[in-house]
Amino acid sequence: MAHIAFADPICEELRQIILAKARGLKLRVHDGGTYVNMEGPAFSTRAESLANHQQGHQVIGMTNLGEAKCAREAEIALCHHGDGDRLRLLENR
Repeated sequence: MAHIAFADPICEELRQIILAKARGLKLRVHDGGTYVNMEGPAFSTRAESLANHQQGHQVIGMTNLGEAKCAREAEIALCHHGDGDRLRLLENR
């Protein structure tokens, strides 16, 4: 068994490809941000979403952390998405 580096869990090359393709299709896409992993199986409470926003987190998810670790160990390029729960909450305040 060996330890893997995990400081940058997202494949930058794949991220750039996805950004370029999404922009080419004129899709709404956000470039960058901080992901916070929440325990599921339920979405965040309003208080959790607001607290994460105040701490500067832009994306909230439940599964990306485990997926990213497994992909890194298997040497698979990975780029994540997050749910829009927090963004919808903040837009509807």
